[in-house]
Amino acid sequence: MGSEDELKSKFSNSFFSVVSSRHPTSGGDCSGDPGGLDTLKTIVSGSGSVVTQNPNCNKITVENSSLKNNVVWELGTNPNGADSKETLNEIIKQIGKDRKLFLVTPYNNNSSSKEATGKIAKLYRDFAKSNDNVYIVDWAKAVEGKESKYLNEDGYHPNKEGQKLLVSLISNAVSSSGSSSSSS
Repeated sequence: MGSEDELKSKFSNSFFSVVSSRHPTSGGDCSGDPGGLDTLKTIVSGSGSVVTQNPNCNKITVENSSLKNNVVWELGTNPNGADSKETLNEIIKQIGKDRKLFLVTPYNNNSSSKEATGKIAKLYRDFAKSNDNVYIVDWAKAVEGKESKYLNEDGYHPNKEGQKLLVSLISNAVSSSGSSSSSS
């Protein structure tokens, strides 16, 4: 959520549904948030509303499918065990084979979450190897060992430099996939 402004400045034609602590299958800090997968299903269906935290846990009405050609999935920093191959397969089912999915590998340097986010990052990397339309944005690799440069003191939220790096990583992944950054 902390990188939302940076992302919006780079991907100004994109659709965002950002909620802090959102999990793939359960909601985050906003009341009424069903989680990432159900939010994606609503966006794909083009009917209903989705929650966004900025500015105040508002609901955004979805009319027609707001899903773009490039879908960025950045969940898993607050691991809850819901990241699974089944969840990833359902994401692919929802977006279809004609869109590109960019999985941002999570990173959390806190001792209680580091192993879990490492497993999620591995799951994402392995999933990308077996799906032609899935790409990795390797945030975890980019910040590991450079936590003081890119992360706040909490060990997982990106600081200003980290926000710039994250946006650059996403932009580079989209560009190197043969897509235009403006269609995310």
